[in-house]
Amino acid sequence: MNNDVVQQEARQIAFFEGEFLVKTLQSEEEMRQAYHLRHRVFAEKLKWVPERTDKLESDIYDAWSTSIGLFSTQQQLLGMVRMTPAPLPFMLESEFSGCLANNIRYTYLVVESRLLRVVQWIGWPCHAIGDPVALPPADVLSVGALLDLDEFRSVAVSKRPEMLEWLHTMEPTTTEIVARV
Repeated sequence: MNNDVVQQEARQIAFFEGEFLVKTLQSEEEMRQAYHLRHRVFAEKLKWVPERTDKLESDIYDAWSTSIGLFSTQQQLLGMVRMTPAPLPFMLESEFSGCLANNIRYTYLVVESRLLRVVQWIGWPCHAIGDPVALPPADVLSVGALLDLDEFRSVAVSKRPEMLEWLHTMEPTTTEIVARV
């Protein structure tokens, strides 16, 4: 089997959490749903990027990142996370550099409370740092969480080596980056 095919297959993940499907986004339709969801969040609600007439938000980081989505039983994308492998550029280092501190060990996130359980279930030692709160305007039950990256590495080695291996295989080749851009 071609090494590129093996590398590509190693990046894929899919499993069910109750009635929800958690999987790597692959198809054009899945990516369109992701870009539309990102537009609603980052352009319309947070206003971090300008609104677009096509209602799709994408950027250069998509070329080397992998996105994982949470899908309903009707294949509707309900939420997603985009993961960018090191040593490629991160938004934190450029667009959000004002938030950057030296020697980062912890990552803070705000997620829908059910998605936190999914993140924990797949082996990420992510801990709620408060009670779930219904955030307006949709009253989505969300929770702040803390991910200790050192704890993740030490736990993943023994409990979820496939997750650690999957993360290590996410580094795309130069050819893949050029093909996506």
